[in-house]
Amino acid sequence: MIRFTRTCIASLVTLLAFLFLFPAHAALPESGWYWTANESGRGFNLEIQDNTLFMAAFAYRADGSPVWYVTGGSMSSDRSYSGDLYETAGGQCIGCNYRPANLLPVGRASVTFTSERSASVTLLGNTISVVRQDWSNSGAASRDALFGEWSTVDGDPSFPVYYAERISLHTPGNSSSGPYAGGNRTGSPSSLAVGGYEASERVFTMLMDSSTSFYQFFIFTMNGLNRIEGLHWTYRKTEQLTGSGTYFLGHRTKSYARVRGLNAPGVSKADEMTSGWDAIDAARAARSLAKAAEVIPMEGLAIETVRAMARELEAKLHAVRP
Repeated sequence: MIRFTRTCIASLVTLLAFLFLFPAHAALPESGWYWTANESGRGFNLEIQDNTLFMAAFAYRADGSPVWYVTGGSMSSDRSYSGDLYETAGGQCIGCNYRPANLLPVGRASVTFTSERSASVTLLGNTISVVRQDWSNSGAASRDALFGEWSTVDGDPSFPVYYAERISLHTPGNSSSGPYAGGNRTGSPSSLAVGGYEASERVFTMLMDSSTSFYQFFIFTMNGLNRIEGLHWTYRKTEQLTGSGTYFLGHRTKSYARVRGLNAPGVSKADEMTSGWDAIDAARAARSLAKAAEVIPMEGLAIETVRAMARELEAKLHAVRP
């Protein structure tokens, strides 16, 4: 364990130099910086790779002097970890020759994730509730969380054909029914898209004018600062959406600043597909119709509620069309 932790310490020193509800069957906690919002000044870096968790805590002793604590090892479940806790001392200063840090055993520590972006951290006999730091509103319960480019994949294991999209939302807007984010399919400015947040249902929605005859509609939760999960429908513009939808997963592949042309993280390639969308959308819509008798697998959502959300976005889409 000490050898493992020394390796983690070396990685941590290099790093510092450059510085919703879980599904019942599995959890996917998010790595990153965690804190207690009303206790700024200390925090925890929680990094998960495969089934290994490493935590570094920057805190203070009773006399106010700063201190680092570290722990790491295999997780005991998909959302929990416990292991030996060490205080670090005597390491390399900035600009000095390398010398390894000393690891002083100080007890045990545990981490239990209570959602993808919140956890309970126990160390030195104290339990602290922490949440993922979000200084960009990327995970806010509002329209602002939607800005950026989303790369999505939708499909159903019972009919294992999967479809992908890239949708960029970059323009804030307001309507009588509330604020929204406007944009388009990446590489196709004519395929307009709008998205918003439904506070009453605590879900996000997105609608895209996918082709001549079809809309695509997404309803989802923000399960990480850059990860979304939910349901997808493709339906004819002359009809209303039907069925239980198909599962989809999405990741933010460009930041809000990047889609506005600023210097910021994001992928760079985007090819425009100029034909064939109607045929693809017809196949997607047929799959949705095949699931027409199934119940929507999102707690508390009825088909009429989903249809109302889709109609609301249709109105916003028409309003932003040139």
